[in-house]
Amino acid sequence: MNAIHLSRQDFDAYVPKVPCIGISMIDPPRWEGADRRPKIRSRLCVETLEVEPFHDIEPPDLKMVPDYVLFDQARAEAIAAFIAKHNAAGIPLVVAHCEAGISRSAAVAGAVQDYLSPWTKISSENRTWCEPLGYKSAFKTGRPNMHVYRLLVRALVAAIPGNTIHE
Repeated sequence: MNAIHLSRQDFDAYVPKVPCIGISMIDPPRWEGADRRPKIRSRLCVETLEVEPFHDIEPPDLKMVPDYVLFDQARAEAIAAFIAKHNAAGIPLVVAHCEAGISRSAAVAGAVQDYLSPWTKISSENRTWCEPLGYKSAFKTGRPNMHVYRLLVRALVAAIPGNTIHE
């Protein structure tokens, strides 16, 4: 399974070439109508998960945002279960979006690629490690939220057993 990350605006305009699933992440609404979710308008988008809104913040920065909503284990498990369901059905692409397409969605795309892409697995014969390409590529096109990335990788490990990357 592969993954890409987009901004809210780009997600709304995205036209997939292969079957995909969407993951929609937004900030908690600050005004009426601020919670409008973009949609991939294509029959190739099988389903979109609307993650409960949360701020793009990591635990060291909590004092900077009053009344923050932090990404938590329940959100990570919901995303992992959604991905696991569609991975088992053979859907080849995850399209994740957040407000700017730089941090939260990059973390999701990186975690999916690192855990589910075949070229990142550990060789069982000699236990050599292949570098986590998803995380590395997410840094080229964004700045992944490390809190989201870590929680989601742990949730993916629990939801999709048998992948050797984290043994």
